[in-house]
Amino acid sequence: MKIIFYLCLFSMIIGPLGLLPLGITAVNIYLIDVLAGSLFFFHFTRVQKTLKFVKTDAISLYFLGFTALCLISLLFSPINLSLTEKIISGLYLVRLVSYFSIYLTTKQLIKAKEISASSILKSLIITSLIIAVFGWLQYFLYPNLRNLYYLGWDPHFKRIFSTFLDPNYLGLILVLALIAIYGSWDKKRGNGLIFFASFIFMTLMFTYSRSSFLSITLAVIYLAIQKRKLKFAIFITLLIFFSAILLPRPKGGVGVQLERIFSIETRIGNWQQAFKIFTDHPILGIGFNATRYAKMQYNIPQDNLSSNHAGAGFDNSFLFVAATTGLLGLLSYLFFLRQVFRLSNLWVKASFVAIIIHSFFLNSLFFPWVMMWMWILLATGPAARVSQTPLQNRSTIRGAQGQ
Repeated sequence: MKIIFYLCLFSMIIGPLGLLPLGITAVNIYLIDVLAGSLFFFHFTRVQKTLKFVKTDAISLYFLGFTALCLISLLFSPINLSLTEKIISGLYLVRLVSYFSIYLTTKQLIKAKEISASSILKSLIITSLIIAVFGWLQYFLYPNLRNLYYLGWDPHFKRIFSTFLDPNYLGLILVLALIAIYGSWDKKRGNGLIFFASFIFMTLMFTYSRSSFLSITLAVIYLAIQKRKLKFAIFITLLIFFSAILLPRPKGGVGVQLERIFSIETRIGNWQQAFKIFTDHPILGIGFNATRYAKMQYNIPQDNLSSNHAGAGFDNSFLFVAATTGLLGLLSYLFFLRQVFRLSNLWVKASFVAIIIHSFFLNSLFFPWVMMWMWILLATGPAARVSQTPLQNRSTIRGAQGQ
């Protein structure tokens, strides 16, 4: 388990480049999926021990409640799906549950003292630094992603996208890395951490990802409010603002124009499509995750729909949940996030603030490497290690948060 766990971290470095060449249309399986799946198989073989833990862990119970609704929504999908299409759609649910195994594994490794929470945090930071280094190499050696458009990738130019091949998702990972540095702050290692934070921040700025800029700004403001450090929030906000203004604007790259409007209009149109599907099927949605096939049946225009990496989702995680699992699924997922927030410590909460803000503009909550980071955070955060069941009262939960 420990070896597979570190391999999962390694898979973050290679990102989507770890796509397995299966040659199956509309099916993208990555190295991280196989690793998470192997962890799921391990926990499945120890089902009694796993169930014993799940019964006493509120986060697990709420999450599994959501996945149960995902399964029901797919089984009773109101749109016309062939058996093959239902199986392919069901693979997304298998992925979702498999990544939950990373949470179980991390908790177990920490409990068995095979690995410490602090070493996991350091590993995440080091992993992010390596990704950032690759990002700068890509920026100077491979600045144009347009030649991979036929494979379903957006044509980014003169932006750092590193091994993720997408500057927006990369931006969120870098934001989480900056918050992780805050969570591991040590005065003895202050100078080194400042250097790492500066390097990652500079890399973040060159993604030109406005959703990432907004997510780090609001996460910092949240931290400042909680810590009562208004000057810190003002300083970081101004730093981000003026850094964005000073960013170079290479000719031929529309994505580097931070004032661009067309992407906003496209995103609004995407939200409207998701909302239309939700209003047509408000109770259980179209089935998790039959989005790609729903788009085909709704005649929603999208380039390379069968292979486009955004074809199976919408540019908003909450609209995605609403469209695929309906109001019941959305409420269940919101209850899960509420439980996550209540049982996490400050820097983990700040990370989730960043993820949630980002997820209003992209399907960030269901991006594989963000899901992996999210589950690791929940397992390593001090308050998150306190098991609570949904039936326990608020005073008990507040007492756990104070530990």
